[in-house]
Amino acid sequence: SAEYSPSYELQRFDAVNAQRGYSGSAVVSNEGRHVEYRLNDNGKVSTASDDLTDPIVTGPSMFGFILSRWEALVAGKIVPVRMLVLKEKTTYGFDVRLEKQAQGQTAFSITPSSFIIRMAIAPLRVTFDTARKTAVRYEGRVPPMELVDGKAKDLDARVEYFSIAPRYR
Repeated sequence: SAEYSPSYELQRFDAVNAQRGYSGSAVVSNEGRHVEYRLNDNGKVSTASDDLTDPIVTGPSMFGFILSRWEALVAGKIVPVRMLVLKEKTTYGFDVRLEKQAQGQTAFSITPSSFIIRMAIAPLRVTFDTARKTAVRYEGRVPPMELVDGKAKDLDARVEYFSIAPRYR
């Protein structure tokens, strides 16, 4: 779960990942420039902290974050973010940018800002219905892992959304 400001600045993130055996939290300072991590990894508790230069996003806050910066992104601005990886008690830099607008949909790419991270993680993509500004698709890394030959492996997936609410929160 994620708590965030009205402009989708992350304030707190809590997760339980039974598949990988960890739980924990990340709490961002009031001014958004510092984060404190607490991780319980299969019974081993550890903490860490980081200073921040860019806003943190997580799965639960990504869509709202993009919507809160819609106009700037559609105008061509690249918005830097830090993607939270609780299991590693850190964040990684990504750049959010407009990818394309066509057939009533607007797609944004979320690309690792580091060449090394780009080698391991393909760009993520979020597609919205342009008029309703509701998410219709997410493509990229997801928390569930895939079992391959009895071992859990990272999973890149395509998730389709069907909105029942008139607009995104």
